[in-house]
Amino acid sequence: VLGWGGYWGWDPVENAGLMPWLTATALLHGAAMQDERRGFRAWNILLAISSFALVLLGTFITRSGLIESVHAYARSGLGAYFLTLIISLLVLSVGLMVCARKSLTSDHSAEGLLSRDGMFLLALLLLLTLTGSVLVGSLLPTITEALGGERFEAGPAWFDRVTGPQFAALALVLGLCPLLGRAAGALRRLRRRVLPALLIGVSVTVLAALAGFTRATSLVGFGLVGLAGGTALVELGWDVVARARNSGEGALQAAWQLVGRNRRRYGGYLVHIGVVLMALGIVGTRLAPFETELVLSSSRPAQVQDYTLVYEGLRQEPAGDHLTARASVAVYRNGAYLVTLQPEVQQFVGYEQPVSLPALRAMLREDLYLVLAGWDQTTATFKVLINPLASFLWLGGLVVMAGGAVALWPPRADRLPVLQARRRSLADGIGLAAGLLVLVAAGVAMWGPGHGVTSQASARPLPGQPAPDFTLALLDGSSLSLSDLRGQLVVLNFWATWCSSCYDELPDLQALWEEYRSQGVTFVGIAYRDEEAAVREVTAGMGLTYPIGLDLADRVGTAYGITGVPETIVVDSLGQVAFFYIGPVTAQKLAVELDKLLAARSPDR
Repeated sequence: VLGWGGYWGWDPVENAGLMPWLTATALLHGAAMQDERRGFRAWNILLAISSFALVLLGTFITRSGLIESVHAYARSGLGAYFLTLIISLLVLSVGLMVCARKSLTSDHSAEGLLSRDGMFLLALLLLLTLTGSVLVGSLLPTITEALGGERFEAGPAWFDRVTGPQFAALALVLGLCPLLGRAAGALRRLRRRVLPALLIGVSVTVLAALAGFTRATSLVGFGLVGLAGGTALVELGWDVVARARNSGEGALQAAWQLVGRNRRRYGGYLVHIGVVLMALGIVGTRLAPFETELVLSSSRPAQVQDYTLVYEGLRQEPAGDHLTARASVAVYRNGAYLVTLQPEVQQFVGYEQPVSLPALRAMLREDLYLVLAGWDQTTATFKVLINPLASFLWLGGLVVMAGGAVALWPPRADRLPVLQARRRSLADGIGLAAGLLVLVAAGVAMWGPGHGVTSQASARPLPGQPAPDFTLALLDGSSLSLSDLRGQLVVLNFWATWCSSCYDELPDLQALWEEYRSQGVTFVGIAYRDEEAAVREVTAGMGLTYPIGLDLADRVGTAYGITGVPETIVVDSLGQVAFFYIGPVTAQKLAVELDKLLAARSPDR
C-alpha cells in the first residue's frame, strides 16, 4: 500500500484511525475556547459524540468486511452488532442534546469572522469537512457498488485532490488565528504582528524555490506552512520580549518562566510548530517524490538526479533458515563520496515470496532508498526512491510529542513552601531530562546510521576525477610514482595471490602490456593485502614482466576505495580516471577502452 519510504496511502483502515483524530483535534480546540468562557458548548458535545462514534465506525468497517484492504479482517458476524451500537449511540446522544439544549446555550456574544472566535469556528468547520471527505472517500467503493453494481476506487490521487485544498485552508487558519485577538483589536493586532509572519512565509517559499521545488502548488504549500510556522514563532517571540523587558530577565530565563506559568498555552504553540514541520514533510513528499528503476553494471556509474551510483557487486550468504543476497552500491553526491548502501533480499526455506530489505540514507533534505529488485552474474536491478523533506515528518512528530508533554505537565504554583518548591523544581528537572533523553533516543533511532548503510575512509574516484598519486615499492627494488607517468596511459590492476579470479586475467594483462607498451601505455600490478613471497612466486611462475609491487598497509587501496579484488582502474594522460572495472576484466574489453583513449589523445602527447 505504502511502498518504500511511504507513511500514508489513504487506505480505508488508515482513514478509520484518521477520522476520530481530526474530530478529537477539533474538540481539543473547542474545549480551550469553552474554558475561556467563549461558548462552543454544543460544538464540544457534538464533537465528543462524533469522535467516539467514529472510533466504533473504524472498528466496524475494519471487521465487517464492508471495505477491501490488506489491513482489514475477513467478513465476520460482528458487523451487525457494531452497526446497531453506533446507531443506538447516535440516537441516544442526539436525544440527550435536544433535552439539554437550554444548558448548552451560551451568553457569550458572537464576534466576527476576523477574530479569534471566528478563526476557531472556521478551524472546527474545516476539520469536520475533512472528516466528511475522508469518510466519503473510504466508503465510496462500497456505496457505488451498492448503487450501480460497479466499484469506484478512491485512490491516493482522489484523496490528494479533495483534501489538499482543505488542508491548505487549515494551514492558513493556523497562521491567522494566533494573530487575532478580539474583533475590536484584530486589525491593530494584525498590523503589528502580521509583517514578521509574512516575512517568514516568504522566506520559506524562496528557500524552497532555491532548493529546487519549482512547482506552483508546492510553493503555495510552502508559503502557507511558512506563514503558520512564522505566526507561532512571532507569538512566542513577542511574549518573551515583553516579559524580558518588564522583568529585566534574559531571553532564555523569560522563556522558561513563561512556559512554566502557562504550560498549556506554550505547549500548544510547540505542538503547532511540530504540525508545521510535519506539513513541510508532507508537501515535500507528496508533491516532489522521485522513483525510478535502473540496471547497474559494475563498470558503469549511473546518474540519478544529484547522485552517482556505482554498483560494487553482490554476495550471497547462508544465514540460519534463509539465504541473503546483499548488493553494495557506492553513492556519490555532486562527485563527492557519500555512503555505501547495501540493500538485501532474503529467501526463506519453504517460502516462495522473498523478503526485500531496502537500504536507507536519511538526510535532512531528503531520504534516499535503494531496493534490490533482481540480479544476474554481471548486473543488478534497483529501485531508487528519493523522498524530499521526509525527515521533517518525524522531526515534527517529536516536536508534537514534546509540546503535548509540556501542555500536560502540572502547572507551576506561584507560592509554595521551600521544601515543596524544591521538590517541584527537582521533579521538573527530572521530567525535562527524561523528556530530552526520549527525544534524543528517538532521533538516534530515526537519523542514526540507517539500515543497510556502511562507509569507507575514502572511495574510488569517479571517471573524470584526478587519480590519487602514490609511490609503490616494486619487486625489483625500485619505486614507482604515478605522477612520474603523467602523459602516459596507466592501467592499475589490484590483485592478490589468494584471489582465484585474478589468475584468469593476469595472462591477458601480460599480453596487453606487450602489445601496448610501445604506444605509451604502462601497466602496474598492485598486490593487495598479500605476502611478498607468494607474489614473487606467482609473478615468476606466470612470466609477468610489467611493474608489480606490494601495497604495504593498504595505502594505495584505501586511496582508490578498493573493496575487493580484482579491480582495474585506467588513468588517462592527464592524470584523471578514465574508467574502472570492478571484478575480472577481459582482454577484449580493456583493449577497446585503451584504443578509444589512444585515438582521443592529442598528437603532441
